[in-house]
Amino acid sequence: MTRLQVAAPLSSAALSGVLIEIPCPRTVLTQWLAERGPLGLASKAAKHPVYCELWSVRDGGLCVGNVSQHDLWEAGGRASGIAMRAMAQMCAPRQGPLRDMLLGNAQAGAERLPGLFRSFSRALVAPLSTYFETMTWIPGVTLRGSQEPYSFVVGMFTDSAVARWADVAFGYGYRKQPARFDVRSPEAFAVRATNGAPLITFTGELLDASLETGALAGVERAVQYPLLGLTPSGALARSTLKRSFATAESLAPLRGAVELAPGLVPGVRRRPAPSRSRSRKPYDALAFSNMRAVVSYPKPAV
Repeated sequence: MTRLQVAAPLSSAALSGVLIEIPCPRTVLTQWLAERGPLGLASKAAKHPVYCELWSVRDGGLCVGNVSQHDLWEAGGRASGIAMRAMAQMCAPRQGPLRDMLLGNAQAGAERLPGLFRSFSRALVAPLSTYFETMTWIPGVTLRGSQEPYSFVVGMFTDSAVARWADVAFGYGYRKQPARFDVRSPEAFAVRATNGAPLITFTGELLDASLETGALAGVERAVQYPLLGLTPSGALARSTLKRSFATAESLAPLRGAVELAPGLVPGVRRRPAPSRSRSRKPYDALAFSNMRAVVSYPKPAV
């Protein structure tokens, strides 16, 4: 498994879900961004993508350096296995069937300990690290006086109180809001406010087609940009969500339509499902599974 390298990592997790691409008028996005800070768009195209993602988050854990807590527990299991074998060597008779039994049992136990320690680490945090989230973001955003591209987080919804707490406590500025999730599959899901009002509804179908080389170049480049969040005080915070679709266990294109609550995406109420003959892209959304992601601590962007 490829280990994702991130400066000052806080936590890692496995993400499964769907990424929906929504073309929006660049002029509307430019004005919307300017109202929130010294922000603009590098692209001059008439339409600019906004991405809306649904995540099923699991197997989360804290990081020490670029090593996850699960890796550390597994390393502890290996160390315990070495100690177990050493203790068996010391206590076992010099020869005979009893020695063979003790050493054999120690060897078998030592081989199982790393996996058992990793499983324990996962079980320890599972109640807090298994939840749903959405993130809506605008790629290719720049700060005034700089050409470095960012992705601005428009907003997030989650059913995890811990995730909402971490957003505020660490100052990410993602503005995570509580929501209810009805996820039947990547092709059909709905997100509602706690009062039942619809926020995001997606209905689609998997396409019987493989993704050609280069079809993901734009979105793959976009997910590598640092994230910009807007804190309650109005300050911009920079963080990193390191991930790659190349590391996903599975990846499939979808054709579909998304319904959005007013104001959720600047200038967009609904994105209808285009016919394949008129669509300029081979897909409207991407379903992915088991993509590792590592998030860094935030820091001031300016």
